[in-house]
Amino acid sequence: MSPLIYPPPATGCIKIDTCRNGEPLCTGMEMAMTENSVTVLVGTTKGAFLISGGSERQGWTVRGPFCGGWPINHVVGDPATGRLWAGGGGEFHGAGVWRSEDAGATWQLARLTKGQIARGLSSTFGFPICVHPREPETIWTMPLNGDTAGRFPPDAAAAVWRSRDGGETWQAMRDGLPQQACYFTVLRQAMARDERDPVGIYFGTNSGSVFASADEGESWREIARHLPTVLSIETFSSQGS
Repeated sequence: MSPLIYPPPATGCIKIDTCRNGEPLCTGMEMAMTENSVTVLVGTTKGAFLISGGSERQGWTVRGPFCGGWPINHVVGDPATGRLWAGGGGEFHGAGVWRSEDAGATWQLARLTKGQIARGLSSTFGFPICVHPREPETIWTMPLNGDTAGRFPPDAAAAVWRSRDGGETWQAMRDGLPQQACYFTVLRQAMARDERDPVGIYFGTNSGSVFASADEGESWREIARHLPTVLSIETFSSQGS
């Protein structure tokens, strides 16, 4: 199969969600566009799929399933390197972050042991992923418990987890986040980052709060509350004249 071609960072992506009766049929879809090709990154209940088209978007090739057939909740790509990230899991598989260094040809699973990714990240349910706009080894994610325990942060203490080494090790970023009786849910499209330096990270909850970090996750503050359930978060930076 021919490799994926990603846009330059300024081009951006078009995010797509398909739903029926308010429930997602497949989540984590992003369309990366250039003058030469289009690739749709699809997360489904049975793995990740890559749907590639030419410049005319007339002929399409479907590849997959990838990621061992796991439920995949979110798939993102880094435009500069062609690296792909896929986050997912469930009660049976536990949680995992899959990584492809070759635009989807091969995939590796971040270390997983009985629902716990080694050296830190612990969860049994899928979650959103954000990739640093200039440092492709840096990613953020927010895992939750699974259906049995309830879809809220492990130990009812909120944390955004950050990796600086491509998912090999993880650090919990908790400063400013609720650490007791925290039962909110963060949906798969309810986390985003901006392009600033340092990078800002943002997420919203089903309880109607929005949290922001202006220092790449080191500290957090609640910037809005009592909103309706937050379904998605995106950032927009205005350009000066």
